[in-house]
Amino acid sequence: DLEDATCSYESDEDQIREAIAGFEEDVITAITVLKSAGAYNTSIRRAHTKGQDIAGAGNSHVDMRLSAAMIPWTVCLIEELSAAHIWEDCSLPSELLTFALAAIIFLAMIATMVASRYWIFHGPDKVNFLIQVCIYAGIFAVSAPFAIAGLQGWAQVQHLPIFYRFAHTPASTACPSRATWFGCVLLRPCIAVIAAILSWVCPVWHHRKDAEVEANELERDAEDVDSVLSPDSL
Repeated sequence: DLEDATCSYESDEDQIREAIAGFEEDVITAITVLKSAGAYNTSIRRAHTKGQDIAGAGNSHVDMRLSAAMIPWTVCLIEELSAAHIWEDCSLPSELLTFALAAIIFLAMIATMVASRYWIFHGPDKVNFLIQVCIYAGIFAVSAPFAIAGLQGWAQVQHLPIFYRFAHTPASTACPSRATWFGCVLLRPCIAVIAAILSWVCPVWHHRKDAEVEANELERDAEDVDSVLSPDSL
């Protein structure tokens, strides 16, 4: 209840109540919408006024960002599967291993999406931090094989299983080097697993960091109050 709300400092409470005087109902509505939808804007408030269910309506942008974050990982998954096809005649580890590594990427994607569903209930800041980690890791996973192949020369870049070669089986002379194979087939699942782990761990670290900052601010406020109330200042 807004009438029963209090502040740590009475002066702050007086200023807040003065600022919202006459708009108490709007404030209550905004708080209700924010708690239910997870966000507040004109369209969500209008839906709330019409009696529509707005639960989780503010999380749609999170779903869109997460879908965008999955794009580079989808590219990695497709290229992982295509590697098993276009390099099947090369003297490289078996196709079964490649398919298993592709499955690891897929499971890591699922784990990341589950993590986002979990953290969304603990605050949008945490899931946004998770999505950033996922995007950066995905971009690195997509670009790393090109960097590794590029360091060996343009010929190795041409061996990468990019999309237009998916339906073609190259001759044995088109086989990649071990380093190129490592970057394209083995490195990406490793990055995917790390990203999946970070998607669960990083929001916890982010929360602890915010808690430490808040604790430091409260400590500084307490020191300021003590300095004001000290006998020397009176």
